[in-house]
Amino acid sequence: MSQAAILDHIRSAHDQLFNAPCDCIVRAPGRANLVGEHTDYNDGLAMPFAIDKHIFLGASRQRSAEISIQSLDLASFATIGLDQPGTLGKTWTSYFQSAVTALFAQGIELSGVAITIKSSLPFGEGMSSSSALTCGFLSILNAILDLGLTNEEIIQLASEAENGTGVEGGQMDQMTIMKSRKGCIGYIDFFKGSFELIPCHLSPCQVFVI
Repeated sequence: MSQAAILDHIRSAHDQLFNAPCDCIVRAPGRANLVGEHTDYNDGLAMPFAIDKHIFLGASRQRSAEISIQSLDLASFATIGLDQPGTLGKTWTSYFQSAVTALFAQGIELSGVAITIKSSLPFGEGMSSSSALTCGFLSILNAILDLGLTNEEIIQLASEAENGTGVEGGQMDQMTIMKSRKGCIGYIDFFKGSFELIPCHLSPCQVFVI
């Protein structure tokens, strides 16, 4: 499905379920590495880059004190109460619940939001779908509720949220998702805590993730 078709699908499904148009849509890319697996929590080096598969999230405000989420890929629906995010389970909602808990821990107040999700990024294939989902979720809340979070703050919150679900890892995925640019590859020194974008023009070659 093309990006235009995905956006149309999100808008149509969101309006149909929530009876409201999407006020904004964000996309969060998947990630692959040229070099540097498992180096983010070992103070090493990595050269990751964003790929052309994304998780798309459309959202609108709602009056109820909860975050309502429909996944078009899973044909599933969930709600997260803003008085209490709920107990974390082993379901697709755990990342959202953990992200809300991380926001609450920073004293950030939230109000009702309706979200529709559609993905062109394969889940569970080692291309950071969980990080894309978490970064995308925090980014759509930041945009729709005007939270004023910086990219660095979203990276930190997304990392905390994923660690809160039991995922062990550093911040390579989140940094790549939030900081990558087209035509560039990231160079990360985790010992120094630095991230640099390096121009990388491979045409006519392509990178394949196998």
